[in-house]
Amino acid sequence: MSSHQPPIDFTPLLRDLTAAATQVRTTLRPALRAVLPPDADFTSRQIAEAIGLDKTLGWRCLRIATIADEAAILGSLPREKGWKKILDGLDAAGCPDDLLRELREAIGIVTERLSDSGLSRDTLAVIAAGELDDQGQHESMRHLRRQHFEAGRLIWGISSRIELSAQLVAPAADGVMCDVAGVVLVDGVTRHRDGPPWNIYAGLRPGAVEPDKQPDLTTAPMLDAWSTADQTAGEISIGATSDGRWRYDLVGLRQDRGGAGIRLAFRETLRNVGALYASEDDEPVVQSAPFGVPKEYTVVDLLLHESIHPSSMPYAALYATLDRQARTRVSWPETTRLPLDFRTERLETPFLPDGFRDLDETWTEVLEAGAESLGRSLNEFRIHRTCIAYPPIPSTLVVRWGLPTAP
Repeated sequence: MSSHQPPIDFTPLLRDLTAAATQVRTTLRPALRAVLPPDADFTSRQIAEAIGLDKTLGWRCLRIATIADEAAILGSLPREKGWKKILDGLDAAGCPDDLLRELREAIGIVTERLSDSGLSRDTLAVIAAGELDDQGQHESMRHLRRQHFEAGRLIWGISSRIELSAQLVAPAADGVMCDVAGVVLVDGVTRHRDGPPWNIYAGLRPGAVEPDKQPDLTTAPMLDAWSTADQTAGEISIGATSDGRWRYDLVGLRQDRGGAGIRLAFRETLRNVGALYASEDDEPVVQSAPFGVPKEYTVVDLLLHESIHPSSMPYAALYATLDRQARTRVSWPETTRLPLDFRTERLETPFLPDGFRDLDETWTEVLEAGAESLGRSLNEFRIHRTCIAYPPIPSTLVVRWGLPTAP
């Protein structure tokens, strides 16, 4: 008789656990709101002070209640003693009985499912692989990714210095739907050897170009004012993806460029792309940025109009998949999640990190072009940014946030 044990099927485990984690978030948030002052900014310090917690538990509460990534919630769950302190603190602070009862039930369910699954805390940390806690881990991962970049640019024969992408989300004219503008700026794109055309940009809009038909360059998404590619010299080819979106491929560079690379900028605008308000609690919205070209640095910005108050704050995850074709994909297998050493941050200005400040003015102008296409001004948007040095390829950065509830 064989003693070999079959491998654990993580798919149903993760499905059950993430559903339970979502329920903890949807019950913890109103319980915390009920004991905070109406004008509170919902910070970890305010939470800790309101219900008598240390800063670590306050941070865990904030994280669980506000981020839109269930796997990261699983990695932040307190132990039994921590939950008791939270529940006792909420009770002492005057949290309504019905909210406390719903939260206790949600905690009981996730605790039971964790126990039934047999998953350890270390395994949960692996599931929430974005959690690299110390500087040594950050530096080690960055070193490995740089090695990957150096090898990748020679293997694939192409690279870029930096890729900047952003989605700008604003209410549509009817106040019920929302409009989205997508902008991309790729700088320092170069070839290291001859090879077939390599995809640089795949558009947002399905049906923008009909396959097998010559594209109409008068409606092309490339922004000539901020691009340096020489189309007449054949440096890029323009066509359509299999589902009819714009496609730009790098063919080769003029010999007189001396290896400096070119810059490409794009903008597309989608009207009435989806509902502005959630039809159910914690309805997620997904922004995905696929990486298929070796690059030194990437910046992914999410700009939400100031009138949009997300039910859960933007939170990024990195997956070992490249997905340029899916039109409506909203989920990625947690078994493909990769470590990510940068958390999504709220910024006051779109200025770039050190080493790329020469592109500050250009990137700001490209973002302004995106806002203008929505009939808005750039200063009407709040910026949420995720950065990765030497992102592995192929991979996809996914930023999740929650639609606001209807007023």
